Amino acid sequence: MVSLGIGFAANAQAPTKIKNQPIPSDLVSDSSAQADTIPDRTYTIQMAARSYADSIVLRLATDDPGVWLLGNHYGWTITRIGGTRITDTEDSSTTVVLNNGQPFKPWTLEQFKQKFDSTNIEAGVVAQMLYGATTVTQSTANDESTFFDYVFRQSQEQEQRQLVTYMVAERNARVAEAAGLRYVDRDIEKGEEYSYIITPNIDREFIDIRGKMIIIKAKPFVRTADLQIPEIKVDQIDPYRAAVHWGKNNLSGYFIERSTDGKKWVKLTNSPIFGSDPDEAIRKVYGDDVYEYMKDDVVFVDSLELNTKYIYRVKAFDAFAEYTEWKKGSYFEMVDIIPPAAPVIVNVVPKDNKSCTIMWVKDTIESDLKGYLLTFAYHADGPWMKASELISPKDNKYIDPDAGERGPGYYRLFAVDYSENVSYSNSTANNIADLVAPPAPKNVHGEGDFIYDTIHTANGDSLGLSSNGLIYLQWDPVDANDLLGYRVFYANQRDHEYIEASHEPTTDLYFFDTINANTITPYIYYYVIAVDQRYNYSVPSDTVAIRTPDIVPPGVCVLLDMHQTSDSVYISWTKSTSEDVDQYIIYRRPKGSNRWIYLRSIPSKNLKDKDQIDISDCPPAVGRAFQYCIEALDSSQLSSGRFGYVNVYSGNLRSAEVKMELSAKRQKGTGHVELAWKYNYKGDLEHYGVIYRSIDGNDFTAIGSFKEGDTRYVDTSLPSDTSAQYYIVLKLGNGCTSNASNTAKVK
Repeated sequence: MVSLGIGFAANAQAPTKIKNQPIPSDLVSDSSAQADTIPDRTYTIQMAARSYADSIVLRLATDDPGVWLLGNHYGWTITRIGGTRITDTEDSSTTVVLNNGQPFKPWTLEQFKQKFDSTNIEAGVVAQMLYGATTVTQSTANDESTFFDYVFRQSQEQEQRQLVTYMVAERNARVAEAAGLRYVDRDIEKGEEYSYIITPNIDREFIDIRGKMIIIKAKPFVRTADLQIPEIKVDQIDPYRAAVHWGKNNLSGYFIERSTDGKKWVKLTNSPIFGSDPDEAIRKVYGDDVYEYMKDDVVFVDSLELNTKYIYRVKAFDAFAEYTEWKKGSYFEMVDIIPPAAPVIVNVVPKDNKSCTIMWVKDTIESDLKGYLLTFAYHADGPWMKASELISPKDNKYIDPDAGERGPGYYRLFAVDYSENVSYSNSTANNIADLVAPPAPKNVHGEGDFIYDTIHTANGDSLGLSSNGLIYLQWDPVDANDLLGYRVFYANQRDHEYIEASHEPTTDLYFFDTINANTITPYIYYYVIAVDQRYNYSVPSDTVAIRTPDIVPPGVCVLLDMHQTSDSVYISWTKSTSEDVDQYIIYRRPKGSNRWIYLRSIPSKNLKDKDQIDISDCPPAVGRAFQYCIEALDSSQLSSGRFGYVNVYSGNLRSAEVKMELSAKRQKGTGHVELAWKYNYKGDLEHYGVIYRSIDGNDFTAIGSFKEGDTRYVDTSLPSDTSAQYYIVLKLGNGCTSNASNTAKVK
């Protein structure tokens, strides 16, 4: 369709001459530069013109249904400028308001009845669109949602009325005139050039609609290439359907007919075909091919039969209701792309492990069946190699004399027709015995390719490394004609049960595996097995041990106890739970300092027979506060971080009464115990707390500590099906210890 869209216009009447009438300053011409300056919310009317030498036809349309309704009510002013008329007194260029100077708009309903016969369906449809009562009613309920629904349905109805009116006007010139969408100016002179201007008769304060101007020369109409039907093409899209298509241009709608002899034509549609842009619904119903055609072409999908030649012809009309001549395409015949029914192999009988008899059935024997082709493969999914020449369609068995030489494998029978369409049977094993396993893979070797990232705590202490855990294995190829591939197995201990890592046979001579980088085992073990086409397994290759990354930092040390004399302090910590701890480092710093001072290092081997770490120290200054902590380092120099903080005051011991409230609650699901406490202590020195626990009534032991300001602790080490009691004590940093809190119990 033309850019004008779908549209119509009214009855031509004698013009009224007005000399020297100015052109409106807000007129919109065809200049794109002027069109770009139109502000938002400004509407325009579209106008196209066509000259027939003795008359000029104007076609009008609006993009907005609301503007269309307003134009139908108030009408438009059509002005013509140009041309030379010889009068009794002088030659003059004239400016004329057409339609007798009256607003140009649709005929009244009475005019429709007077000028159209009652059998004129198209005129009746347009009259109904213009003057028919609305089918949308507003609910009486005082509900905002029903009002918006009413507005939405009214808008939809207006759009549908405009669309139907425009579609009819494209096909019927007389109805287009009646609908106020077509104006014929016959008061012209051949060869003269005219400017036509259309402006709205609507108050600009009510709605801003810009006028339109078009310039045209009065000369005979010649149909240009964009108003002619392009080449008609036909493409088969599936076994039963074909797409008839031709390029989109400025034609509006099309009628299509089909013939088998080029003489007798069958109408394929009662309504015209229009070009449109495809959407996902089109793709879903008609497929990808039709979807792609519709991007640039007008498409008609037709169902056709085989062995018949077809020819199509197309006729079109444009926005001025002008019809083209019929245009024919070329003859087209559907191609047989329907494969024959698939055969079914019912039995494969080996003989002396040298030959095999293959038997099959096929329920339907098509008239165009050419024959069968037997194929062989070492795997049920192929690849398939030729095992016979073409077998007659009358046969239902075949003896393969080379089955023994090929060895164990699978047969598949293909059915072929004369159009080279094929179908195939199920895959069936030939059952030739194969009891010899392939040799074991040799020279299996590998290594870990680990990329590390350092993990830090919030205060900057290193907690260790993270790794991608990538393992690379490689081996030499196995010499076996029927080799299917290799399977790779692994275990975390050499004497554990091995698990397959490859999941299915691989034909590669290498294998990548990703292990859990947080493993605590120092090695992971692999071996490789070869598998043949009959799934005979070789013995395992030699086992290779791959060193795993050490990225798990050692467990932290927990403060057990602290006491002090007037000049010495005695501190006890738990040992780290990690087995690869190499040494423990003790640090000390004065209160208020950010710099830890190395105090001493204790090799782990020196604590082999001890359950805890005990130190004593004489602070360098009496009457001053100090802080101690401990760090565990493993053999890979991964750090537990500095924990087990304790504050001391080098002076005489004192005790203090502090009111404390402790509660304990076992978490659902995990069984962990969540401790919470409150206390109110204000002092000049930093302090910390020690948490004590008793399990099933046994002695209380220290299980952890907390810093000043902490109010919660989760005990994750309490065994299941046990009860426990807890209390806390504050270490006040000046040698002073508080009283114990209340005892909190959990079942």
